[in-house]
Amino acid sequence: MGKSDWDVEEARWAQQIEAVVGKVRAWRAAHPRATFREITEAIDAELNPLRAQMVSEAAASSPAAWFTEQPPEERPHCGQCGGKLIGRGRHRRQVTTQGDIPVSLERDYGVCASCQRGVFPPGRGAGARPRDV
Repeated sequence: MGKSDWDVEEARWAQQIEAVVGKVRAWRAAHPRATFREITEAIDAELNPLRAQMVSEAAASSPAAWFTEQPPEERPHCGQCGGKLIGRGRHRRQVTTQGDIPVSLERDYGVCASCQRGVFPPGRGAGARPRDV
C-alpha cells in the first residue's frame, strides 16, 4: 500500500474510531452505574469489529499477500529450502481475531518449486530471512 493509500485508510479509520468513541460515550451516559467489567465489555464490543477490519485491510495491503504480482527477483523464497515460490492462485482463509471476530483473508497461495511445500498466507517463519516465507 503506497503512502497515499495509507493516508486514505488512516482518514477513514480515524472517522470510524470517532464513531466508536461516540457510541461508547452514549453507552456510558445511558449506563452511569456500570461496573468495570460491563464498561470493558461494552468498549470491546465496539472496538473488536473495527480492529478486525483494520487487521484484515492491513494484511491485504501487504506485498506478501499478492506476491505473484511482484517481479520474480523480489518474490519471497521458501523458508525451508530457499527455493522459488510459485503462485497457485488466490485463496481465502478465515481466521478469528480478538473478540472472536472472523476475518476473511484473500492471498496468493504459493508452492515451493523445490520441496513442494505449500504456503498460505506467505509470511515470515521462525528464523526466516526477510524474503523467506
